[in-house]
Amino acid sequence: MPKQILLSQAGYFSIHESDGDDLYLQVPNLEIDRALSKLMLKYVLKSEQSPSSKHVISTLKTFSAQKIASLFTKILHEFSYTSKILVNESLCRDAIWQALLYSKVNVLRESTNLNGRSDLIAIIGNDALIFEFKLAKSQKQQTNLLREAKNQIEKQKYGLELLSGTMLHYFAFIIDAENQTIT
Repeated sequence: MPKQILLSQAGYFSIHESDGDDLYLQVPNLEIDRALSKLMLKYVLKSEQSPSSKHVISTLKTFSAQKIASLFTKILHEFSYTSKILVNESLCRDAIWQALLYSKVNVLRESTNLNGRSDLIAIIGNDALIFEFKLAKSQKQQTNLLREAKNQIEKQKYGLELLSGTMLHYFAFIIDAENQTIT
């Protein structure tokens, strides 16, 4: 039996949508998502010494762009194929999303509102950290891309779909493919 059918029948995947003969699967709930993240990370991380959940959450709670960028860089460098990740914005975002999910952070990927999709939203208590990432392949691109990311956050009004009373914190990060860091 194909693995996809077995995983679907066991409840690990559910059918998200269909298009003719093609089926698009998704993980049905947060618990299974976390368990699959843990399994996946076990196979792709260089070591078992990735940042602890406590460290990840305490760093996010600082609301310091510099500390969070440093944490995200460290997370990406834990992957055994870092050089392949840091050339693609979606791969970087998904790697960070998986690591945050594994760290028991309530994190949304590509959260949609009426104006667009934010890359990541991490919710900790009454605080929501909204992240927009842009990939810069050279130093020259960084300033323009940072401005573009900030404008995108403002224009698209990311995070406003969250419950009132939630304090919104916005972060625009550049993935520096040349130096393999996040700034």
